[in-house]
Amino acid sequence: MTEMKNTPVSETAKDEPVRLKKRSYWGEVWHRLKKNPVAILCLCFLAILLFGIIFANVLSPYDYTAQDLSQRFQTPSKAHWMGTDDYGRDLLTRVGGRYSLLIAILSVAIGIVFGMIIGALCGFFGKGVDSVLMRIMDVIMSIPGMMLAICISVALGSGVFNTALALAVGTIPMIARQLRSSTMLINGQEYIEAARSFGESNFKIIMTHIIPNTLAPIIVQTSLYIGGAIMGIAGLSFLGLGVQPPTPEWGNILNNGLDFVYDFSTRWHVIVFPALFIVLAELAFNLLGDGLRDAMDPRMRK
Repeated sequence: MTEMKNTPVSETAKDEPVRLKKRSYWGEVWHRLKKNPVAILCLCFLAILLFGIIFANVLSPYDYTAQDLSQRFQTPSKAHWMGTDDYGRDLLTRVGGRYSLLIAILSVAIGIVFGMIIGALCGFFGKGVDSVLMRIMDVIMSIPGMMLAICISVALGSGVFNTALALAVGTIPMIARQLRSSTMLINGQEYIEAARSFGESNFKIIMTHIIPNTLAPIIVQTSLYIGGAIMGIAGLSFLGLGVQPPTPEWGNILNNGLDFVYDFSTRWHVIVFPALFIVLAELAFNLLGDGLRDAMDPRMRK
């Protein structure tokens, strides 16, 4: 038999402990998310969009309500990167997306807060509480989302908060159902029983043990819901039921641009840019949500 050659090992290397780089859960999620170029591209686009919204007053020399009738329907140029509308207002400043994203995030936040509370209560207490609240959620879910938003918007009137609330109501049942199933899965775990044995109140158990352990799927759904909310807000504003002019929102800007579609060759920018922002923003949130879902899926771990 051929003798195996022993490789000499220095005393330093022999005594040195093996160091394994261990990542936290969110560090592992970010590590896997970085391997998804589409999700990273969408994240960069949304970061640039958010940066432009926050520092809009610094980046743009124009006010979104400032009118200059001598500059009506200017095509994109150095002075106006996206041109001007029928009142001579700078289109880049108006299409920035401040109100569209604000309402989308606000509506999803309202839906998540109430949905998590209802879902946690149903999954934790069960029986009568679960039956009553889930039947109410079933009734809400039986109504098409856009039709429900239109009815609520008509009842409450137009405006930023009313539009956000109209869209939030349709999100609550979906979040509640998801939290209910997650709560039922962990409600019988040993650490929940231990918390009960130590005399912790039901409220404290729900807030410190139940909800924190059900956040991962909610984070994924949040990105998808914001994308859907952007389209819903644009739809309501396009129909004249959401945000009203002169407050700039992608839907009412697009609706205003349709009045000049007959002269698309010279006034194309008043239609193309708001429509492009709607599509890109919704697509970015949806693709980012898909990337987060894959990154948080335990089956994707290597």
